[in-house]
Order: sequence, then C-alpha cells, then structure tokens
Amino acid sequence: MIIRGTRLQGITVTDRLAAIQSGLVYYIDAGVSSSYSGSGSSIANISGTAVFSSTLVGSPTYVSQGQASYFSFNGTNQYVITGNMIGQFNVPINNNLTLETWVRTSSDNGVVTTEQGNEPVGTTINQGFHDVQQNIVSGDLFQGVWDGAACTGPNSGPVTRNVWQQYVMTYNSATSTVNGYIDGVFEGSLPGVNRVSPITLSLDYFYYGIMAADPQSFGDGTALAGDWSIFRVYKRALSDTDVLQNYLATAPRYSA
Repeated sequence: MIIRGTRLQGITVTDRLAAIQSGLVYYIDAGVSSSYSGSGSSIANISGTAVFSSTLVGSPTYVSQGQASYFSFNGTNQYVITGNMIGQFNVPINNNLTLETWVRTSSDNGVVTTEQGNEPVGTTINQGFHDVQQNIVSGDLFQGVWDGAACTGPNSGPVTRNVWQQYVMTYNSATSTVNGYIDGVFEGSLPGVNRVSPITLSLDYFYYGIMAADPQSFGDGTALAGDWSIFRVYKRALSDTDVLQNYLATAPRYSA
C-alpha cells in the first residue's frame, strides 16, 4: 500500500491515482489529444477496445484548455453520438453497466445521456428502442435504466449549476440494483430493477447520445445546455471505491 506523503529510504512516495481500467469498453475525452485532436467532428474511443469513434452533431463549440478542454452545447440541436458497442456486451451476454459522465450544466433540466438500440438515420437518433439513463429534472439528477415500462432508478440529488461534476450510474444484473453517484459520493440505490436493454433484446446496436433530447425520460426529455468533457462506459458495475477513485483521478483537471 502506498501512503500519500510517506518517505521510504529517503524517497518521497506520492500516489497518483488513475481511472479504473477493468471493464472499460468506451472512453472519449475532450481533454486528451489522442481522443480529440482539437478539430473535426470525430472523437476517438481510447479505451483500447475496437469500438468506433463518436460523432459531434450540430457543431458544439470546442474550448481548448489542455486537459480541462471541453465542448459547449446549446441545448437544442448539438449533441454527441457514440460508436456502437454492442459487441462488447453480447458475447457473452452481459447486462451489467456503468456510465460516467463529466458535465458542467447551465440548466436545471435536460438529458445527459440516452441509450440507443437502433441504427440512427444519418445523425437522427431515437429510432426504435431508446431511453434516458442520466437526466436532470428540476435541478435533481435521476439515473437509471429501462425496465420495460419506464425509466427507473434513484434520485441522485441536486446538481450544481456552472460547476464541473461527475455523474455515475451503475447497474448490477446479479442484484437487479441501480446505484447513483455525484462527485464520487453514493447518493441513492434502487433494488429490484430488471433492466431491458439492447443486449437483452438481441438488437444489433447499442450506443449513446450525450446532451441529446429524448422524450423517453425521467420527466424532462429536452437536450441539456451546458458543457461536457468525458464519457466512460464499463461492462460491469463499479464499486463505491472505484467510482471515488475515478473522481479523484479526474477532478484535479478542473480545480484551476
């Protein structure tokens, strides 16, 4: 174990946390040049899996600030479409999930992420199967999955406008439980949720819209206005410790 600030044989040991890699299948990041070069409409998946890049729709504004770089969205027609990651979940069938999204919202209402199960028509999503999984409604963050009838999950509590925050949702298929987190802190849980997904429905597509409108929501299906920088998808439910580690590894980017 490494203890921050400890000296061993005259050498100062400093622990530098890194984001969790186990189970990571999709990772796009506006602040990493290998993911986004600074121009164009494509954001590369740098998780190490053979999954396609994401596409910027509607020309959101790119703000270059080194590792703290981000995209700004107008809350109407600007959003991100990720690559199709169905192959990471259907062989073998795996309905576990973690979403991690870094957002600085300027609104008390809007969709952060929407799950999509059918091929987009050009850049038009919400074709066939779709549901919102992270949603700000009247200033509170709701996070969850589709149970066959509605978007279902806990209220993760109030968000803070104009401040960078980490939103995390996990789903554990073994316990049928949805957990929600904000800034590395566990904020709520809902057991007994049977997730219906592109995986359980044997669909050919499984991807996400980020900052995109979707009427199949927790209460507000409009596109979220604000800034976005990071999106990670895991094929397992991260633990409380994992979620906190990801927060601590990333939050210093935005502390300046």
